[in-house]
Amino acid sequence: MDYKQWVREFKKELAHEIEKELVAEVDDNIQRGFQKKELKWKPLSKDYQKRKEKEGRNTKGLIYHGALLKATDSKVKITSKGLQVKVFNNMVYAGVHEFGSKKKNIPARPFIQPALKKVQKDLPKIVEKVIKRMR
Repeated sequence: MDYKQWVREFKKELAHEIEKELVAEVDDNIQRGFQKKELKWKPLSKDYQKRKEKEGRNTKGLIYHGALLKATDSKVKITSKGLQVKVFNNMVYAGVHEFGSKKKNIPARPFIQPALKKVQKDLPKIVEKVIKRMR
């Protein structure tokens, strides 16, 4: 293998490893946001609190059964144009949760945007971690 070919292969491998690490970071940040209540969400409405209480559910947090969290998945791709990070969620109410609904008087309680912002902030450390691991 000549030098140019080695560099191409190394770049591919590095990109792949960074993609994997970024997916893990996005997913971890979303999980941590929900579990550790790091997200600064508006409190539950009194009606919703009462309903959860009546059903014997935790009234301190917004998580009802965890389906929203379980249905969230991410994908990262490094291309010649840059870094693409996509977060998917097929739950009907994911968008309402993330952005709120004025019509239904539901405040925004974002969980994807904060996770992406944290990854963006931590990107240099994440890349450094991958490079050290590849040595």
